[in-house]
Amino acid sequence: MGTDIDASRHGRPRRGKKPLEVPVGRYFALPHAVLDSDAWTGCSPAAKALLLELCRQHTGANNGRLQIARSWIEPRGWTRPATARKLKDELIQRRLIVQTKHGGLNNGPHWFALTWLPVSDFTGLDITACDYHHGAYLLKPIEAPVKKQKGWTPHVLEKAAARTPHVLEAESPRTPHVPEKAILSTSPRTPHVHNECLPIPQAQRRGLAHAGIGLESVAVGIGGPKRPKKS
Repeated sequence: MGTDIDASRHGRPRRGKKPLEVPVGRYFALPHAVLDSDAWTGCSPAAKALLLELCRQHTGANNGRLQIARSWIEPRGWTRPATARKLKDELIQRRLIVQTKHGGLNNGPHWFALTWLPVSDFTGLDITACDYHHGAYLLKPIEAPVKKQKGWTPHVLEKAAARTPHVLEAESPRTPHVPEKAILSTSPRTPHVHNECLPIPQAQRRGLAHAGIGLESVAVGIGGPKRPKKS
C-alpha cells in the first residue's frame, strides 16, 4: 500500500493501471525533452504555433508526410502565406522539422518531418534513411544565410559611384553655380522681379485718378501698385 501511495504522490500510476489524467480522444504527445530543448525555447511563439499545426497532422505512422499547404492552414487562421513560409524557415533553421519532399506545380505540397520522431516509411520521399537524422533538434541550429542588399551588385555600385562620389567615401564637389557662402549683399530675388512693370487694372486706375495720383508716379511690382510716401 505504501508503494502505491509513493507512486501516486510522484505522479506515476500504479502498476497495471492506466494514468488518471488521460485525455479523451486522439492526442499528440510532445516530449518534455523537446519542450526543454534550446531549439524549442529559442523559437518565436508564432513558429511554435505553426509547429503544433504539423503535430496535429501526425497519426502515428505518417511522419515525413506532414504539410503546411494553404488549404490546410488557412481555415485554421493562417491567412498570410508569406508569414507561414517565414516561420517554416525558422523551424527548419532550428532543426525542429526537416523537409522530406519538394513539392511544386503538379507535384503536390512540400512534405516535412518532426525531427524528434522516427520516419517509418521513406517511400515517395526525397530523402533516405541515411539522410534523416533522428533527434536533429538537439544539434546546433543552421546558420541563416546572409542576405545581400537588394540591387547593390558590383555593376550597380560602380554606376552609382560614377554619379554620387560619396558612395566610395569620396568628397562630393560643389556644382559651379552654387556659391560656397551665401552672399548677403545681394537680394535673394531675381532681378526681373524688381524691374518688371505690370499693367494696372482698370479699377485701380479709376481709384488712383480719383485720389489725384498720377500713374507715372506709381511703381508697379508683383504685389500690385504702391503709393509713394507722403512727405
